[in-house]
Order: sequence, then C-alpha cells, then structure tokens
Amino acid sequence: MTTTAPLTPMSLETVLSGSWKLFRRNWIVALPMVFAAIGFFVAIVVVIAVAAVSGLATTAAKGVPSPGWVAALAVGYLICLVLFAVAALAATAATYGMANAAWERGTATFADGMAAAATRSGALFVAAIGFFGAAIVMLILLIPTLGIAMLALPVVTMYVFPAVVCGGYGGFEAFGESWRLVRRYLGTSAIAVLILLAMQYLITLVMYAGILPLEFGIGAAGGSPSAPNLGAAVPLLVLLGIVLLVTMALLFAFAGYHTLAIVGLYRWLRERASVEDAAVLRGPAVAAAAPMVPPAVPEPPA
Repeated sequence: MTTTAPLTPMSLETVLSGSWKLFRRNWIVALPMVFAAIGFFVAIVVVIAVAAVSGLATTAAKGVPSPGWVAALAVGYLICLVLFAVAALAATAATYGMANAAWERGTATFADGMAAAATRSGALFVAAIGFFGAAIVMLILLIPTLGIAMLALPVVTMYVFPAVVCGGYGGFEAFGESWRLVRRYLGTSAIAVLILLAMQYLITLVMYAGILPLEFGIGAAGGSPSAPNLGAAVPLLVLLGIVLLVTMALLFAFAGYHTLAIVGLYRWLRERASVEDAAVLRGPAVAAAAPMVPPAVPEPPA
C-alpha cells in the first residue's frame, strides 16, 4: 500500500497563519454573527418596551400583572428565541460560505454569504439536530469515560459545518465526513482544536482581567445605597461598558478567524485525502504529487 509522508507541524502552522492573513483582508467574515446578535438584543429590547407599556394598562387588582399580559410576555420571548435561532443558522451558513470563498479566491463578499445562507441553512438545521443528539450521548458517556467524551466531541465534529456548507453534504452525512477526516488525521485535528481553544481561553482571561477589577471598584465606589459615590462609580461604569464592548469585539473577531481556520483545515485535509486515495488506486507516481503542505493563501484580485 502506498502512503505519503505524515503532516509536519509547519503544515498546521501554515494553515493557522494563513487564516490570520485571510481574516485581516476579509474581516467581514465575522459580521454575520454580529448582525444576528444585534438583532436578538434589539428584539429583546422591543419585547421589554412593549411589555412595560402594555403592562401599565393590563394589570389585575392591586396592580398585579394580568395572566394574559404574563402569557403575552412569555410568548414574546419565545418568538425572539426562535427568530434568533433562525438568524444564527443563516449567519453560520453565511460565515462558512464567506470563509470558503476567501480560501478559494482570496476575498469574500456578502454575496457569498447570502448564497450560502440561501442554499445551506436547511442542511445546517439538520446538522444542528445531529449536534443535539451528539450532546445527549456525550452527557450519557461523560461519567463512564471520565470526561473524555466531553473532550472528544468538539474534535470528532469539528468538520461538520464545513462539510455542510463547503462540501455540500447533508446534515447527517456531514458527521460521517467529519469523522472520516478526524480519524485519518487525528493528530493534526486534535492539535488544531487545542490551539484554537487555548486562544479562546486567553481572550477569556483578558476579559476577566479587565472586568473583575472594575466590578470591585464599582462595588467599593457605590458605598451604601443611601450615599453612593457617583463621582467614582459613573466613570467606572463607563469604563466597564467600554471593556465589555472590546471583549465582545475580540470574541466575534476570534469567531471569524476560527471559522477561516476550520474551513482551511477542512479544504486541505479533504484534498489530501482525495490525492492519497487516488495514489492507492493508481500507484506511486500519484503519491509523489500528494501535497505535503497546505496550499498558499490566495491573493485577492487587483
């Protein structure tokens, strides 16, 4: 059986560094989820505002909200959650579609995202159902496997969304495709997940390092409810809001980079698997042509 040389650490480094280069030129990859999150918060604010206004006129005796008003408020929240779920699916499809276009030709547009959202959101919904089932299995196996199931789930399913949006697989078929690539290139896939999780953890540490001192400062400046030190508390509250906005921007930016990295890995490993399979069928001559390093990051058109 003819095989090719194993992947080198530099190969994975090339994919990750190439993803950063692409993200700097295509930062709009992170915007679909930003739009979905903003839409969700706006919808919540509208529900609260409508509930507050209508609650003034729909109260029972002694100023207690009427059952109908409470039910309407609950329905409003449920509608917001459903709309957010739909928007999140479309935004995920758009993000992966734009990331795939960035790796394909060096630049991505909102048109690429809209095309992916229009054609792949249904398959992503099926994949989301599969993720729900996989999470249940993971919870069942969590104690018997001493927590290994929780660590294995993000690795085994890391190529599901790229397989759906970039590979054109169905929602459930994408799990088989992801498992095929992870099983074949387990070392590369596991290291990539660990690196990306470490980067996300560092961003979380930065968030806590900026937020916790401000929260303690606000608590100390607040003093007693009867005599709060507003001169110190208000600036700290403004600074806390700025830190939260910067943290959210970092998290959304990392989500865009993460998508580019996963799509880059998927495209590379899928191509290599195809070349290796062809080499097995056709002989050593094709094996020599198997790519040892990921393809170069494409340059955007002039």
